Amino acid sequence: MRGVRYININHFFPSPKCCPGSPALPKLHLLLILIILPRCLILLTHCVNFRLQLDYFERYKD
Repeated sequence: MRGVRYININHFFPSPKCCPGSPALPKLHLLLILIILPRCLILLTHCVNFRLQLDYFERYKD
């Protein structure tokens, strides 16, 4: 398992210039992603369901 490389979170989320190398920053980014991503997915599924329901009602109005 020597070839396995760990993903560096700072590589994907570079810390802002105001506080370089802040240890709490990667955790904050992960927390934000974990909070925002599910909400986006829920919103997206709601929109899709709404569109499908509208389509269903338009098709079977009679």
